[in-house]
Amino acid sequence: MDLDKGQELVLCVDRSDLSNHWFSDRVISVAYLHKMQQTILSGCVFIARRDVEEDPGWKQIIPWVVIQTPTKTAIYQIAGAEKRLHDLWSVGIGGHVNSYDALCTSRDGKIILDDAIRAGMSRELDEELPGRPPGEEPVFCGVINDDSTETGRHHLGLVFKIDAADYKGYAPGEELKNFRFVETLGCQGFYEFDSWSKLSLDFFMSEK
Repeated sequence: MDLDKGQELVLCVDRSDLSNHWFSDRVISVAYLHKMQQTILSGCVFIARRDVEEDPGWKQIIPWVVIQTPTKTAIYQIAGAEKRLHDLWSVGIGGHVNSYDALCTSRDGKIILDDAIRAGMSRELDEELPGRPPGEEPVFCGVINDDSTETGRHHLGLVFKIDAADYKGYAPGEELKNFRFVETLGCQGFYEFDSWSKLSLDFFMSEK
C-alpha cells in the first residue's frame, strides 16, 4: 500500500528503550518472540513517518523476511522509495508497519502490536511477492541493527525466515527488480548487498 509520507503513521521505538545486547553498531541477534515483545513492543508508538525519517532518536520497525531453500537464497535489486540503497542487492523483503495494519488487527478497539507487525509483514509479502506457495510461513529469528549506515541508523529489523521447499513456487511483483534464487554459498562474492543483507547471510550461514 503506497501512502504519502505526510499522512503515514509508522511503528517506532525510542532508541533509549533498546537492549544494549541488540544495539551495537552492526549486529543480528537471536531473540525469542516473547522477549522481543517485552523489550521492544512495550515501548512502540505510531509516529508520522515524515517526523522520524531524519530523527535517529527513533527506530522505525521493519519486519524483514528472508527466503531460503536448503542451498539457495532469494535476492533482488533494490528500487522503490529508499534511494540511498538503489541498485544494491537485498535478501530481505520488508517495509514499515503502519497504523492501517494496527486498525485491521485491533480487537475490541485494542491494538495488538504483534498482530499489527505480522499484518504489515503479510501486506508487504502480498504486494511484493504475490506468487508464493501456501503453507510456507515466516518464522521469527531475531533482531537486526546497523548504526554504521545512514539508513540503518533510523531502522530496526525484525528478522523472519521462510524455509522454502522449492524456489520455483515464488513469483515476484514489480518492485522486486531482477528477483532470483542464487546459491547461498559464495553469493556475496558475486553481488553487492546492502548491510542488512550481508549480516543476514552471515547469520544464516553460521547456523548451518
